[in-house]
Amino acid sequence: MHSDSTSKDLTADVRRNTAILAACMGLSWAVVQLVVALSAVIFAYLTGEASLGGLAPGLYLMSWAVASFIMGRFMDTHGRAKGLRLGFAAGVAGAILVHAGTSIESSVLFLFGLCLVGACSGTVNLARVGAADMYPPARRARGISFVLLGAAFGAIASPIAFAPMLIGAGSGAELAAPWFAAAALLAVGAVITFGIRIDPIEVGRRIALRAQTVGATGAEPARKLRELIALPTVLPAMIAAVLSQAVMAAFMSITGLIMVGHGHDAVAVTIVMSAHFLGMFGLVLVAGQLVDRLGRRLSIIAGLLILAFGVLLLLAGQGMGTVLPALFIIGLGWNLAFVGSTAVLADAVRPLERARLLGFNDFAAISLSALGAAVCALILGLAGLVPLVLVGVFLSLLPIAGLLSNKANEDAQRAQ
Repeated sequence: MHSDSTSKDLTADVRRNTAILAACMGLSWAVVQLVVALSAVIFAYLTGEASLGGLAPGLYLMSWAVASFIMGRFMDTHGRAKGLRLGFAAGVAGAILVHAGTSIESSVLFLFGLCLVGACSGTVNLARVGAADMYPPARRARGISFVLLGAAFGAIASPIAFAPMLIGAGSGAELAAPWFAAAALLAVGAVITFGIRIDPIEVGRRIALRAQTVGATGAEPARKLRELIALPTVLPAMIAAVLSQAVMAAFMSITGLIMVGHGHDAVAVTIVMSAHFLGMFGLVLVAGQLVDRLGRRLSIIAGLLILAFGVLLLLAGQGMGTVLPALFIIGLGWNLAFVGSTAVLADAVRPLERARLLGFNDFAAISLSALGAAVCALILGLAGLVPLVLVGVFLSLLPIAGLLSNKANEDAQRAQ
């Protein structure tokens, strides 16, 4: 009887925590979309140099990366909820500083605030680790997809909330208008984390203990990061995650510059980013089911192929009729690759190791994305779009070789 009661209590906590984590993702990604749509445009406005626009999203992504690495370790030690609260607090402060910097046309203040918003994004993006904690391997990808679905709602809500504030925006004060609303959204995120009664990592430990999983009691110490990376399934999945994230984020970051350079306004950029985020998260529940049913490796490969096609489509033109579907397809390909890779990494380790591994994965992926965002803007100005697209397609397809090689090694070992 006590066991049944405990099971019911845990089920209720899993449902409650999943809803809260999804809401956190939604609130955070509504602001991510705002950053993606406006950061390069605002910084180009503040400096008067379009070629420098990519530095702003680059610094934002680097802050995201560093926060992922640091907060991944913090969350494994202190819990997922405390980490999320710290992340949202940094985001609120950052959004206010971005508003102030844009209003008074201070590029330094703008960049400092943007870095704090990036730290928030990197921290809250680890909410998916909480889902991985609470769901068994057979349903883990779907559990992760439930939390990522919140980001889809954020992508839909973002233009509804912010686009009216950007109509006809041209001055610093007008471009600053949405950032107070962004601060309010992130403050709501901080508040709702207090609804988490039992931290997801503790829920995962209790479920694992009940299932008598090895190491569930926490008696075994967490392995070092290099030991986790050396696990057979980890490195191929991590390479796929890192390169797919880098390609997606780099092209997402420079889309605003490409569109503004071809006469589109900030509202058009926001609409295209909505389509992109819809591709990233709108079909995430389907992606979760596909990953669990078809297998991690096949889903990752399919995602990488779709990603490469979306990047290649950008060569067809820079009008809304081309850029919008291209960004949607890029998001969709990333979706499959991301959910599949996250599931592989989560399956490979124990709860007390999970956030640090995924945090390091995010650190590597976003660091490369930050470098890509900065370099892409420079290459775009010097050489044009074609070289960028060709490199993006190559990097999208590159991880497939490692995944197939890993499969061949596994087949050979089974045959022995």
